[in-house]
Amino acid sequence: MIKTDLLTKIYYSGNNSCTALKEVSISIKKGEFLAIVGRSGSGKSTLLNILGTLDKPTSGNVIVDNKKLDSLTKKQLDQYRNKEIGFVFQSFHLEPTYSVYKNVEIPLLIANVPEKERKEKILGALSKVDMLEKEKNYAAQLSGGEKQRVCIARALVNSPSIILADEPCGNLDSVNGKRVMELLKKTAKEGKTVILVTHNMEDAKMTDRIITLQDGQVI
Repeated sequence: MIKTDLLTKIYYSGNNSCTALKEVSISIKKGEFLAIVGRSGSGKSTLLNILGTLDKPTSGNVIVDNKKLDSLTKKQLDQYRNKEIGFVFQSFHLEPTYSVYKNVEIPLLIANVPEKERKEKILGALSKVDMLEKEKNYAAQLSGGEKQRVCIARALVNSPSIILADEPCGNLDSVNGKRVMELLKKTAKEGKTVILVTHNMEDAKMTDRIITLQDGQVI
């Protein structure tokens, strides 16, 4: 279970301030496929970044399995992020000169997973997204849809409990976008919590529940 308790995020620039989130309190069940929707600037990505511990709230807290994340040290937060969270981004964030295999291996190297176990996990993750036959291809040689499937494999490879996907279909055509959404839906059915940020209501309708943000607040 993931809960946010009165999350507020304010960005400051000189004498100016911008409230990105205002007292957001939500609960997300284990294994739920949740969509967070809203217009550009509504606070969607800010909320996702805080859930992923890539950013900190100005006030309020994120509670995961009854543990407040603000009680963790930086080292503990890094360990939590590397072990429990997989990220899928709109812009892929793949190393173009690395092979598909090497790109998917990165989280396992960070986690110091032994080589034999790494290979097993990588091939298993690539098999799940139907990219096993392209393991030796460079990321730069892939289509947009293939790149995003590799991103999903990379997100899954360390067996995290939470997948955070920020506009994963934003750069894809409708066919590849639907395929990515089906992969995320399948991932949730396997017991992982999947949180999707999107502006596309057709994608959002494929999830279990939709939360709408407007001006940093849940409406």
